[in-house]
Amino acid sequence: MADSDDKTPLSWAADKGHHAVIKHLIGVKADVNAKTVVGWTPLHYATQSASETIIKCLLPYADANAVAKDGTTPLVAASKRGNVDMVRRLLDVGYDINRRDMRRWTQLHWVTKSGPDRLAVAKALLSSDPKPDLGIENVNGLTPLRLEVWEKQLDLVELLLESEARLTRNVGTKDWLRVYSHVSDPSPIIEVEERVGEGTKVVCLSAKDFSEDQRRFPTSTSSVSRRLLIFTEPLKELPTIPNSPPLPDSEPSQHMMPYLHRQSLLSGGVHFTFAVYFPSFSQLTSTTMRRTTEGSMMMIRWIVAKQPYAGSRTGESWKSVNHFSTLPNGLIPDDGVDFFTQFLDQLRTRWIRSCEDGEELLADSEAVLNGLPGIIREFADLIGARLEGLNAKSQDLIQTEFNVTSIAEAKHSTSTNNSMNA
Repeated sequence: MADSDDKTPLSWAADKGHHAVIKHLIGVKADVNAKTVVGWTPLHYATQSASETIIKCLLPYADANAVAKDGTTPLVAASKRGNVDMVRRLLDVGYDINRRDMRRWTQLHWVTKSGPDRLAVAKALLSSDPKPDLGIENVNGLTPLRLEVWEKQLDLVELLLESEARLTRNVGTKDWLRVYSHVSDPSPIIEVEERVGEGTKVVCLSAKDFSEDQRRFPTSTSSVSRRLLIFTEPLKELPTIPNSPPLPDSEPSQHMMPYLHRQSLLSGGVHFTFAVYFPSFSQLTSTTMRRTTEGSMMMIRWIVAKQPYAGSRTGESWKSVNHFSTLPNGLIPDDGVDFFTQFLDQLRTRWIRSCEDGEELLADSEAVLNGLPGIIREFADLIGARLEGLNAKSQDLIQTEFNVTSIAEAKHSTSTNNSMNA
C-alpha cells in the first residue's frame, strides 16, 4: 500500500519520526527498502527526522547504499542536513564513502552543502575507514578541494589540505586568491608549504608584511619540508634570496632573451634561476598617435638542498625544497625538472599571447596609417580656423589702435588751435 508518489506507510512513519509505527511495520514484514517515485527509501526519510532511535531501528534491515534517481544516498541526505551523529552511524554500517551520484559528486563534494555543521561532517568523513578518495573529480572536473575553493569554504579547504599534501596539483594561483580574498593587499604573495606530518598549509601574505625570513629555505630540522612562494603581480626585477651570494649585474634582457643562472649558496644548497622578460604592448589608436612598451618578468627559482630520506630509510638525497614563481600554478613542483616543465608550458602560452598582441598592434597601426589623411585634414582645418580667428583679432586690434591714435591726434590739434587763438 502506497500513495500516488509510491510513498509507503513505513516511509511516512520514518519521515514523521514515529518510532512505534516503524517497529510495528517492520514486525509485519513491511518492505524496508521500498522506493518512492523519486527513489527515496524509508532510510532516506529517516535522515530528515534527525532521530537516532529511528535510524537504529531501520539500519539492521535497510540498504545504507540505496540510491535515489538523482543519485542521493541516505548519507548524502544526512550530510545535507548537517546531522553528524547520523553520518557516523551510516559510516559504521559499511557505507561506500566514494560512491558517486549522477553528477559524479562524492560525499566529500556534498559537504559544502552541509550548512553550519559542515566542518564536523567533513571530519567524520575523513576519519572513516576506509579513507575517502580525495582525488575524485565530478562532471565539472572539480575535486572536493577545488569545489570548496570555488565555494570559498576556507575552513573546509584547510581541513582537506591537512589531510593530503598533494591535493594542490589541480589548484592554480587564481584559486588560492579566490579563497583567500580577505587579504586586502592587491598583490599578495601566496605561500604553499608541505609540513612534516601535517599535510599542506597555504598562507596568503601581504606584500608589505612579507619578511626576508619567509624566504629562507627549509632545513633538516624544519617542520616545513618544501615550500612554494607565488608572486601574484608581474615582477620588474628578480627578488633577492637571503643567505646567498649576490646575483650578477646582468638581469633578464628586455629583448625576450632567456636568463639562466646557477650559483652555490653559503648554506650548502644550489640555487637555480630561469627568467624571460616579456614586453606588453598598449593599444595604438588614432587619438593617442603613440604607443608605449612596458613589460614584466616570467620567473622561476628553486633551491636544491640535501634532505633526509622519508620513512625509515637512512641517509640524505638532493631535493628541490624552496621554489619561487610567477607562474599561475598553485602546485609545489615534484622537482626541478617538473618546475622547468611548468615554466616551458607557460612560456609557450605567453609567447602565443605576445604574438597575438603583436598582430593586434600591427592591425591598429595599419588603421592609424589609413586614417592619417583624414587626421591631417582635421588638423589643417583646425589650424586654419585658429589662424582666421587670430587674423580677425589682429585686425580688430589694429583698428582699435588706429582709432586711439586718431583721437589722440585730434585732441592734440584742438589743444594747439586753442593756444594760438589765445
